[in-house]
Amino acid sequence: MNTHDEVDVADEGSRRGQILAMATKTFVKRGFEAPTMAELAEACNCQRRTLYRYFPSKEDLFWAAAERAYTMLAERISLVAGVWKSGRVSAIGRVRSWAMTYFDFSLENPYEFRLIMDAREKTLATAADAPEGAGPEYVIAKIGRHGAALAALDQRVLAGLAPLSGQLESEGTCPRGAGAQTLWELLGVLIGLVEFHARYRNGGSGYPFGTPEGIRSIIDKQVDMAFQVKGEDE
Repeated sequence: MNTHDEVDVADEGSRRGQILAMATKTFVKRGFEAPTMAELAEACNCQRRTLYRYFPSKEDLFWAAAERAYTMLAERISLVAGVWKSGRVSAIGRVRSWAMTYFDFSLENPYEFRLIMDAREKTLATAADAPEGAGPEYVIAKIGRHGAALAALDQRVLAGLAPLSGQLESEGTCPRGAGAQTLWELLGVLIGLVEFHARYRNGGSGYPFGTPEGIRSIIDKQVDMAFQVKGEDE
């Protein structure tokens, strides 16, 4: 039988991973400021001294949980990018696939996705408080030892899209020289759409976006409009 200081680690593969999974839910439900380390330890089904052994501070626990969530997303995106390389997938097909994968991840891992959103907001707040002239290194240093890893994971999530601007132009879906701008403007719209859904999907009958199928339809339409996709009869 497990004691209070023991956790079931079958799903995560380690005690640390299970603690991070439980902490993720707590941070998403209560925010960063509200829970104390004692309350986080209780939520994670361990004693406070155990929590401190893994994570010296609440800040460190938050960013470690964010790194775990980012890693899950990056690994999902990497699997999809591997399929692109093994098949002849058009640039538009890759953009559409990336967006659907991003959305599906938000549905299947709601707490992790919300923590990614919270981590981005916390990073932006840290950047806003930076001294004048401070570069990205300031934010990474303030986040702590997880900062560089989070920055690398963020790049990994987007890495498969960066080379697509030229392919979009060569496939004739946008004017020469406009591929990069069109692509990144579209990504901003799609990411905002998915994140809005993640934040408000339990908002009641007045929720404007409806079902997941409705979101997928909107994603398809946004991609088609951005890249001048025409019907077969046109």
